[in-house]
Amino acid sequence: MIHFFNAVIWSGDNWGTKTRLGTLKSDNSGKSLVRALSADGKIAMGISDTDSGVSRVFISRISRSVPAPVEAPQPAPIAP
Repeated sequence: MIHFFNAVIWSGDNWGTKTRLGTLKSDNSGKSLVRALSADGKIAMGISDTDSGVSRVFISRISRSVPAPVEAPQPAPIAP
């Protein structure tokens, strides 16, 4: 049996609301992990599997209807 783990945000009364954030893979399989959460709990940043097999950073806005995570923009190269 293969298990996949998706990032989850717990909220609400007695932490009874479970919001799965999914992954950056087109079929939502694979793994994701929240690494940081804003103080107000409305923005999560984490790492997710992608279709290419490379893990990428995601940023997700948490609301009652949670959108799929979006890949974080790549930083601009630093000039020498």
